[in-house]
Amino acid sequence: MVCFRVFGDDEGETSVERLELPIRDTPAGQVRGVGEIPLTSGGIAEFVGCRKPDTGLHEAPRLAFIVVLGGALEIETSRGERAVLQPGDVLLAEDMGSKGHHSRDVGDVPLTMMTIGIGDDWDRS
Repeated sequence: MVCFRVFGDDEGETSVERLELPIRDTPAGQVRGVGEIPLTSGGIAEFVGCRKPDTGLHEAPRLAFIVVLGGALEIETSRGERAVLQPGDVLLAEDMGSKGHHSRDVGDVPLTMMTIGIGDDWDRS
């Protein structure tokens, strides 16, 4: 699993970076990841009969995780930085209030994604 983050700076420009998730001990064994995340909503979608169109620069409507389940999703920032998410990859979308990002379906198979809304009270530390 690769985890990316798209975010805005003070000027509203967006960037994408790879996140290194912490390794922690759990009763089930050692894992890489985060827990205790207050979730608010969720959804799953597969594009059928068409590819996900690039709707231009747009900001995330809310703090959320986007999980690619099938296909491939390209994220391009307002600065032109790009990342391609493959099945199993996760994007932390937190560019609300910025110039936003492009998102494109670039895979050979239909894009399938899961969106998981995150509560504003999430302590990212």
